[in-house]
Amino acid sequence: TNGRVTYEVIHGMKYLDAVICETMRLYPLVSFLDRVCIKKFELPPALPGGKPFTMEPGMNLWVPVMPIHKDPNYYENPNKFDPDRFMEDGKKLFNSYIYLPFGVGPRICIGSRFAMIKMKVLLCYLFARFDVKAGAKTNIPMQLKKGFTAVMPKNGFWVKLEPRKDPHPSLANGLCC
Repeated sequence: TNGRVTYEVIHGMKYLDAVICETMRLYPLVSFLDRVCIKKFELPPALPGGKPFTMEPGMNLWVPVMPIHKDPNYYENPNKFDPDRFMEDGKKLFNSYIYLPFGVGPRICIGSRFAMIKMKVLLCYLFARFDVKAGAKTNIPMQLKKGFTAVMPKNGFWVKLEPRKDPHPSLANGLCC
């Protein structure tokens, strides 16, 4: 590519895809997906000895995203940041009902591909120019605000951008971002 950062180059950054996907698994942008029941469906009892619950057509249903993304029945070590789960074998997660950062099925977010490419371009731009470090006020591990409908860090999200001493070569010839 002669140092050019093109759409094809960014599209081919599979590990960057995996890092973004794992980040959205741990910290989804939406708390719930809403759906409307279209046919009668009986849910099994939530607790032993409980009664089943019947969903009727027209009833609203909220699907909690983060609890699904952090369920050990679906993800090994669910609280561990592990982008490798989205490499080769992990691609099957995209077509499942256990990975929901943009929703799923016919009502998946129409802007999901655009959002992914924008995130990748932003990260390429940042990492080519800066060393990104946790700020002094950053809580590690991140603690989330309680009672909030969106996933938000408890004390904000603080990063420190330090200009790189060895910027990407494409910056010198104006070929990057």
